[in-house]
Amino acid sequence: MRAARYLVLLALLAVSGTASAVEGDFYWGLAYMHGNYDFDNGATYHPEGAVAKLGYDLIGQRIAFEVHLASSRDDRKNIGGIDTRLSLTYLTAAFLRYNIVARDNFRLYAMGGYGRAKVHYEVTGVGTKNDTSSGVAYGVGMELYGNEHGAINIDYLRYVKDADISGAKFQINSVNIGYVRHF
Repeated sequence: MRAARYLVLLALLAVSGTASAVEGDFYWGLAYMHGNYDFDNGATYHPEGAVAKLGYDLIGQRIAFEVHLASSRDDRKNIGGIDTRLSLTYLTAAFLRYNIVARDNFRLYAMGGYGRAKVHYEVTGVGTKNDTSSGVAYGVGMELYGNEHGAINIDYLRYVKDADISGAKFQINSVNIGYVRHF
């Protein structure tokens, strides 16, 4: 239900004007993040959080540099009668973004770069562990513009491919739905 409210708000922000060319080289964005942390032992966690992004169009509307900062609340699981919690303390990522399609009211893009994340993992009765992992980050996404400044965006990103908590390997993937504003 909370996600539906965010989508309605984002839709209203994006369409508050007439569609025309995107203006401004700098942009910022805020997004709802639905994390998907797949461990190699089969466990999956889905912490929800927020992503802030800042970007700059380097070459027209084709190539951009973009940075992300994210955090999440914890996701709780009961594994074999043992309560566990996992949360993203912080995530930072830097990307080069290539706009495959760059039209006045629509952009389809691919991103590649480097991500770093600190994950908090807690097992009731055993203890907690905080580990930092980093590595190649990549993904795809699209932006739908309602006017020359604002757009709704959705992207799928793999922020860290081979994260590790005490030898347990996992991937940090995320679907982000948000709002982008050029200025």
